Amino acid sequence: MQFKQLPPNPSLEHLKSQAKKLLKAHRQGSVDACHRIRASFPKLATATEAEIQRAACGLQDAQLVIAREYRFANWTQLKEEVLRLNRGPDAAPDLFKILHTPVR
Repeated sequence: MQFKQLPPNPSLEHLKSQAKKLLKAHRQGSVDACHRIRASFPKLATATEAEIQRAACGLQDAQLVIAREYRFANWTQLKEEVLRLNRGPDAAPDLFKILHTPVR
């Protein structure tokens, strides 16, 4: 499997859209969707194409596939990384100031 790399300013909305498109493609019986699911979804790793096409697949399953295509263990980790990247380099100093400001 070839992994994808997040762009410098990733969009969580775009990633959600990717998951919805994958889900739609799966429901339409796309061979490409089946291959992506087999490569990234542990429960269907050894399933045949026909078994994958018949498998119930929800949005959370599609999100897991997307996360794994970006080398994350799950959607939550992907989401956290996107949020971290979008906060930018100034986020950490602000948190530092908050944590180290004396209470009066």
